Amino acid sequence: SRFAAETVDATAMAMPDSLLAFAPALTTKARPMPVPEAPHWAVWAQAYGDYEKLSGHSPGLGEFSVLALSVNSTSWTGGVLGGADYTIRNVASAGDGLILGVLTGYEASHVSLTATSTSSDPASPNGFATIKAQLSGPAAGVYASYFNGRFSTDIAFKAEFYDLGLAFTDLLGFAANSPFNFPPTTVPFSGTGTTRLNNYTTSGNVNY
Repeated sequence: SRFAAETVDATAMAMPDSLLAFAPALTTKARPMPVPEAPHWAVWAQAYGDYEKLSGHSPGLGEFSVLALSVNSTSWTGGVLGGADYTIRNVASAGDGLILGVLTGYEASHVSLTATSTSSDPASPNGFATIKAQLSGPAAGVYASYFNGRFSTDIAFKAEFYDLGLAFTDLLGFAANSPFNFPPTTVPFSGTGTTRLNNYTTSGNVNY
């Protein structure tokens, strides 16, 4: 404890008085007061991504048992998110803190799916289908966090503005039995479309 009595140096007490005059003087300094932490800015950024490739093979069922089905899909997602925040200390009590920030980012996601059917029966035609979807757009939001010792709570709001594009191509196989009896026929079918998707989310939690 800084309030305890100082111990006596036995060596110094054994010195003659004529030498003690040259001993350095002992002084006690008060502990300095902590300097209040000033508010400060901070910036952060993170990038993320994911890639998946899947495939599957199976025989058809029931009346389609003559078909061998094969499906392959490829998907990837990537984006970047960043923000800036302002931290204030000692808001409601000593040692607590409040963080206020804004964030922005951009994300893109792509899915490609291909399916084929191979027939073992000459009377049943083959077929295939492909579909591609692209989702991309910016995001913006705000967040706040308060912490005090073991307690913390935060809340965030984010708005996402996506563009969705979709395109597909199918080769459809047809065959007919009696009384029509026309040969196996394939018919192409395709289409494209775009739309806009806006997504708004709010999240928060409390921890102790």
